[in-house]
Amino acid sequence: MKLAENGEANMDLALRGLELKTLDPYLSGWRMRVVPALGHLAVRMITNGVVDRTVQNWIADEHSRSTVKNTIAVLVRVMEQAVRDGIIKINPARVTGWQKLYKHAEDELLDPRALALPDWETLVALADTLVAASHDQYRGWGDVVVFAACTAARIGEVSGCRVGDIDTTQWFGTCGVRPHPRPAD
Repeated sequence: MKLAENGEANMDLALRGLELKTLDPYLSGWRMRVVPALGHLAVRMITNGVVDRTVQNWIADEHSRSTVKNTIAVLVRVMEQAVRDGIIKINPARVTGWQKLYKHAEDELLDPRALALPDWETLVALADTLVAASHDQYRGWGDVVVFAACTAARIGEVSGCRVGDIDTTQWFGTCGVRPHPRPAD
């Protein structure tokens, strides 16, 4: 049985004993986050890793701590009911340490360099991955990524720049950007 079906069939049991004021945020978390993220999976297919990655995605989507807490709580209760029903042996939704991810996200906002690519090879790998995933593996998308990364140009500047706008002898651009020469191989 899929998680969404199991949850709907057993929600009254899973939420029994809760105060009325708690029901709305829990049910909202179920409908708006749990079902879209995990509802298509069979209850037995939900692992600690799946739940961890899902919680990380909710945090990355900038949901508040209380929203994530309520969402995890309803997932824990539904999965606990699955344990009581003998569908699974342990509850994989009992995650810990997720609050620390908020601190990490806040640190990244205060220190944007923490998000910087570490080296040229990583940039090339990123560009190559984008090209591989694009329609007809269009190389131009990779070139745009490399150009933007090497010039710190914004997308509007990148899209307005033409090949003739770059002087590769003096590494100066007339489109308003100054590219850094590619490191020697």
